[in-house]
Amino acid sequence: AMIRADIHKYQQYLNRIEAIEIPVICAMHGAVYGMALELALACDFRLLSEDCLWGVPELTFGLVADLGGTSRLPRIIGPSRAMEVLMTGKKDFTAQAALEWGLVNHIYPAETLASEAENLALAIAKMAPIAVGATKKIIKQGEGTDVMTQMDMEVTMQSILVRSEDFKEGVEALIEGRTPEWKRK
Repeated sequence: AMIRADIHKYQQYLNRIEAIEIPVICAMHGAVYGMALELALACDFRLLSEDCLWGVPELTFGLVADLGGTSRLPRIIGPSRAMEVLMTGKKDFTAQAALEWGLVNHIYPAETLASEAENLALAIAKMAPIAVGATKKIIKQGEGTDVMTQMDMEVTMQSILVRSEDFKEGVEALIEGRTPEWKRK
C-alpha cells in the first residue's frame, strides 16, 4: 500500500503540471530516460536537441513506467510505437524519431535549444493570458471526450472570454495598431 501511495503522489505532481493553465515548455538535451521522459510527457511543449537520445528502460529492471509512460506516451505517439519504446527498453531512440512520431514539437542544435525555448515562450507570452489558459484547458480536458463535448467547451469558454477586459483591449489594440496590454481579466 505504501508503494501505491508513493506512486500516486508522484503521478499527482505530474498531473498538476498538465492541469495548470500556464503553458509548460520542456527543453531536453543529452540523455532523457525513464522518469525524465515521463516528466516531459506532462508538459505542453517538448523541444529536443538534435543529439539527444531518449528511452524508457523501466522494463529492463522488471517495472512498468508508472508516471505516465504507459498512459501519456501511447496517447502522444500511438500505442504501437509506445509499446516498442516501453517493451524494448532501448535507450537510443533519436531526436529525429521523436520528431517524426510527434513526441516533440521541434528539434534544434544543442547550442540554440535554450534560446529557441525562450522564443516559443515569448511568442506565447504575447497572447492574451486568459485565452492561452482557456485553450490549454479545452485541449487537455477535452482529451478522451467526443468532438461535440469539446466544442461545447469551446462555446462555454468563448462566452466568458468575449466579455473579458482582455478581449476589449485586444480589439482596441488591433484597431489602434499597437501591442495589447493584457489585464488578465
